[in-house]
Amino acid sequence: ASSLSSSLHRNFFKKTIEAVRIMREKGHEVKIISTSTPPHGIFGTKEKWFMRVGKKDAAEFYNILGSSDLVVQHQGLGTLAQAISARIPVIANVRDLIYEKSPYHAHAWEVSPFAKFGVCSMLFFSASASALAEEIEKLLYDNKAISRMKRRQAMLYTQGERHVFQEVARLVRHSVLSK
Repeated sequence: ASSLSSSLHRNFFKKTIEAVRIMREKGHEVKIISTSTPPHGIFGTKEKWFMRVGKKDAAEFYNILGSSDLVVQHQGLGTLAQAISARIPVIANVRDLIYEKSPYHAHAWEVSPFAKFGVCSMLFFSASASALAEEIEKLLYDNKAISRMKRRQAMLYTQGERHVFQEVARLVRHSVLSK
């Protein structure tokens, strides 16, 4: 969440924490594992269900991500790609279009093709904590929704692997033929 302005970063954390509190009030044993630092003063008390593991190298980050049941993230395309490759359901939170500096580089436009394909869920930052809690509940406990997203992720990831293989094979053939 470090690429967000401090107010968006704070609001993202507050909303995510409130969504988890809603889930826990319903009796769900949801925990947060965070690799970024929550803004100062975000907690009134020490929450035992919030674990900050700090910055990790790429391999450690992928291991944590890959062992998760769900990823809730800000827009980050790198994290989104890793969640898709690990076949972990993911909720991408994106800036509302009115807060974008440039209409040609809107986070929603970057993430929406993935959401339309069904490999992630997309919520705007203006979505309520209860809307986020509903989406979290769906992607943690609705087996049909979870399976559907994982199938779509597998399709996209497998197609990507096949495309890369075909491109490498084409380049090798071209290299061999041009000698």
